[in-house]
Amino acid sequence: MTELRLHDTGTERGLLSYLVTTNPLDRAKTTALLRPDNFYHPSHQLLFETLTRMMREGSVIDWTTIGHRIKRDGNADKPGLREDFKSLKGTSPTAAPREYTDAVLNDFVRRRTLEEAARLREMAVGGADAATLLSHSRTVFQGISTTNVCDDTCTFRDLLHQTYERVTDYTEGKETGCIKTGILALDRLTGGFAPGELVTIAARPGCGKTTLAQTLSYNQAAQGVKVLFLQLEMTDLPQIGMRYVSRLTQINSLRMKQVGGLNADQWGKIYDVETTHGDLPITFSRGGSKRIEEIERIIEIAIQKGCQIAYVDQLSKIRADGDVFQRAAEATNRLSVLAANTMIPIVLLAQINREFQKTASKFPRLHHFKNTGSLEEDSAVCIMLNRPTNEDIAGGLYPDDTAWVSLAKNRNGATADLDSIRFNGQHAVFYDATFDDRDGRSVQNADVPEEVGAPEPKIVPIKKAAQNEIEFKTAAAGG
Repeated sequence: MTELRLHDTGTERGLLSYLVTTNPLDRAKTTALLRPDNFYHPSHQLLFETLTRMMREGSVIDWTTIGHRIKRDGNADKPGLREDFKSLKGTSPTAAPREYTDAVLNDFVRRRTLEEAARLREMAVGGADAATLLSHSRTVFQGISTTNVCDDTCTFRDLLHQTYERVTDYTEGKETGCIKTGILALDRLTGGFAPGELVTIAARPGCGKTTLAQTLSYNQAAQGVKVLFLQLEMTDLPQIGMRYVSRLTQINSLRMKQVGGLNADQWGKIYDVETTHGDLPITFSRGGSKRIEEIERIIEIAIQKGCQIAYVDQLSKIRADGDVFQRAAEATNRLSVLAANTMIPIVLLAQINREFQKTASKFPRLHHFKNTGSLEEDSAVCIMLNRPTNEDIAGGLYPDDTAWVSLAKNRNGATADLDSIRFNGQHAVFYDATFDDRDGRSVQNADVPEEVGAPEPKIVPIKKAAQNEIEFKTAAAGG
């Protein structure tokens, strides 16, 4: 029978390198899912068997101790082992352990399936009756399916230990992996954007969803977070640059578009931005609609360069197969999977439908997403935005800084209408009026604990009546 070569040497090496270099607890969790014969290369099978035997004995595990054990067991001269061991020592894991484990197991299942299919063919050609063939196939394929499925379960005790560690990290101010937005009302409810989650910002056209995304991206880059901003809607990148420059210089962006609109002092401030903020870690992808495969590849390349969060503006500009609903569903599903696999937050901008304009509420809700029901399902956090029309502002119905922002979905906490968020149109920035001035600059320490006097941003919990269509708000006092 022709030898089957369904395997990936780099993946097997990456997994073994991870197992040698990771901590004992994670090593034990991963090795519990595997067997030596899951690996294709005999040298990889031997290395895995040696490592698991040393684990059972309680031995210290590193490259040196494994090398000594291989020599002691008389396996140093096994074909290919010396070369593989040398390559493994120079290999650094580049993917999540679960990705490596799934890939190795999937390759094993494919190899075993093809091997058994060939064996069944030989039995059938050799005259085996139907009952024998069916019995053999059931036994074999059931064995493959039940012995090589990743076990994601954990005991309650293990869950408690993980929970204790997470609570300790939160209470001691250690790094939790969540990326703060720089808007206190959002951060207090979400803890920041979490790794592996899809976040959606939705609004009707012209309400400022791109400006809100740029506000958050700047706040995060100012913290040292490496940001990727895929601008699929606005094809003119300098127009985007003007918004950032307007915020940093406090110069009305409209002046930058007028003949003679800037004086010498203002030009000086604009030129100074390169000196003071030229190294801000934000990377922009040039505009124009793209297929979802292109977007996935752009994000993956950016992650290889250290990207920690990606913004995609916006859903309607992502090309995929099918009608408008199928395209949206495929795009949101694939972006949520990409976020989970790469363990970075991905922020997707989207539109809300025209039906919202017929409602009395100023705060959009989840059922107002345009052309998709998948966004609500795939997103961990949904931020819905609305602003008054220019006519209403000009007519004095609302102040020009009015913004209605709703945290309509929050997988890890409460939902709320965020009444403290305001909009500065002159300098293209959203800010939390409880803590920031109109240019988004903090006027006091937003990290001050509540017990020492930090004021609370105005947060109005969303409460739902018996029917999901009926929603209303109640304030803590006077609401």
